[in-house]
Amino acid sequence: MGGRSGPSTIAVTPLGRKLTLVRPYRGKRLIDILAGMLLLALLSPVWAMIAFLVKATSRGSVFFRDCRLGRGGVPYRMWKFRTMRVGAPPLLTGDGKLIVRKKDPRLTPVGRWLRILHLDEIPQLLNVLTGEMSFVGPRSGRPEYEGSYNDDAYERLRVLPGITGLAAVLDARHMSNESLYAVEAAYVRNQSFWLDLAIVILTPVYVVSGVRIPRRLLRKAVGGKVIEAVESERSEA
Repeated sequence: MGGRSGPSTIAVTPLGRKLTLVRPYRGKRLIDILAGMLLLALLSPVWAMIAFLVKATSRGSVFFRDCRLGRGGVPYRMWKFRTMRVGAPPLLTGDGKLIVRKKDPRLTPVGRWLRILHLDEIPQLLNVLTGEMSFVGPRSGRPEYEGSYNDDAYERLRVLPGITGLAAVLDARHMSNESLYAVEAAYVRNQSFWLDLAIVILTPVYVVSGVRIPRRLLRKAVGGKVIEAVESERSEA
């Protein structure tokens, strides 16, 4: 389960970029299905409670569905619990990176806690079960910002996007898009069962404690130059 299969088919993104898709390592899809079904069953009481709180404390839908680019540049709808007030405009950088401040007035009281604890992402289990996402993979971007993609950004479209990933445990919030894409391209080139397992273990550590993951734990997977760029940005933040 540690190896990666060779490339499969050619895909074309909405803007015409040709991509050679990469097959996941053997067993990854089966793990996604089994783990997704198990977590949906275990988290069903949490799901019901969050849905009640979202609906009871603000008007609007319980869920938020956002169009994203998936594997091969195929658009899909990503599920989340709604965390913002109805009609609140998104704040984005010029290349499409979402800006969310700690005391963001657009967030509902419940939504603020869902964001802090990352519980708003639980509905993405549906995307995993339908094969649009994986548990571990790169972040997915909005189609309208494909025009700003560099080669590293396109590299991440060769695999399924993930609920968590290498960039998440490296604290993507403090990265520039250039470093974010470089980290995710490094994941695509080095994906394996053991790297995914490390990311799955480190994700709750980062989410619950807020402790930044020591770079040395992932230096081999990411590459020294990428790590140095991320650390440089952090020191300036």
